[in-house]
Amino acid sequence: RPGAWGVVYEVFDKESRARCGLQACTLTREADFKQFMERLQLESLDSENRLFLRLRDVGLALPGRLAVIEDLPKSSLWDECQRLDFGCNLAAKIAAISNAVLSGLCRLHAHGWAHCGVSPFTVCLAQDGAWKLSSLESARRVSELTESGAKATGTTTPPEALLGLPVTEKVDVWQLAVTLCEVIIRKRVNSITSCADAKSMDDPRILVSLVDFLGPLPESLVARHPKREEFFTPEGHVLRPATPGADVQLEAIEPSKPSVAPVDGGGGSIPRPCHVVDALAGVEGANDILE
Repeated sequence: RPGAWGVVYEVFDKESRARCGLQACTLTREADFKQFMERLQLESLDSENRLFLRLRDVGLALPGRLAVIEDLPKSSLWDECQRLDFGCNLAAKIAAISNAVLSGLCRLHAHGWAHCGVSPFTVCLAQDGAWKLSSLESARRVSELTESGAKATGTTTPPEALLGLPVTEKVDVWQLAVTLCEVIIRKRVNSITSCADAKSMDDPRILVSLVDFLGPLPESLVARHPKREEFFTPEGHVLRPATPGADVQLEAIEPSKPSVAPVDGGGGSIPRPCHVVDALAGVEGANDILE
């Protein structure tokens, strides 16, 4: 399978009697070496070995080339969700996955890092049966994200990036929420919200498709948009292209069909993606999962 620095080969360690990944890394650029050292630094935050898939051994093969032995997962969350039994204590399974990922993210955030790549493929079931985060090479310092306004990478671009606002460690929470949606509906959100002919992240159709799927954006985000009048109506609704392919002409209309299911949560109406609500129809503990 592809790895961060090259192809990862599955090998069997006779000494530990465990499956491992062997990767030959070519670190010829300073940026590659920096990324490698940062991954080692982040893995050292997990002294109890319960949060991240880790490198096990590193050997110098040739100048600029390293042989790396790393943990191999049993499977990714995406593979597991295809086999997930919706009729057997699904709420507890979703809670266990969420708690494991949040524990890893909290550790990173506490030390000033954001993962920036949470997805059904970077949340993995480890050999010891625990859910762990992988692909720490995608992590970025929160201070660098904030100062540069860098666009985070991952399954789905966070609303902050679409709105031209600085990206913070909250991108990880957004990506985890999207990941859980994908696990429940067993579809990638990108396949539903993609705009194949969008020319840039500023294309309002990307924002429209995201809102159609996941529901209205928080008012606090809308209010901070640097070009609020160009993208939103005075009531905060997203402006959508008047006709398919329109680059400039926009009209303020509501989504063509309801994208969210308002649920009375005691504190008002809570928007929830209809795709998720439909997937959980008749599932025991559905309300707990939605909460």
